[in-house]
Amino acid sequence: MATSDDARRRAEQLMAALPPQQHQAMVDAIRADGAAAWLDDMLGTPDPVVGEAPARLRGFRVRLDLVGAKPPVWRRLELPGDLTLDRVHVVIQAAMGWLDGHLHRFRTGSDPR
Repeated sequence: MATSDDARRRAEQLMAALPPQQHQAMVDAIRADGAAAWLDDMLGTPDPVVGEAPARLRGFRVRLDLVGAKPPVWRRLELPGDLTLDRVHVVIQAAMGWLDGHLHRFRTGSDPR
């Protein structure tokens, strides 16, 4: 018997094979057959799994770059590993000499997301 992960994977493959204009028709057909809860579960975003906090606190070395600045403007920071993003925001403002009026984003490596 197929597991729910197998069923999910197969349903995702079937949806990926459909042209975009047929996606809504497929969703409507599934809902009409009473599978709304299953469909919502399949298409929903799973809750994140939060692991245990490590016994030993580690830090991070972070490089901040001001994109498009000539000459380049950057800062290297060494941060404790237990900072939340709202606290990292405060650190960035202080390190760059900003007064909470500049946009910034968090990312790792070259991933644009």
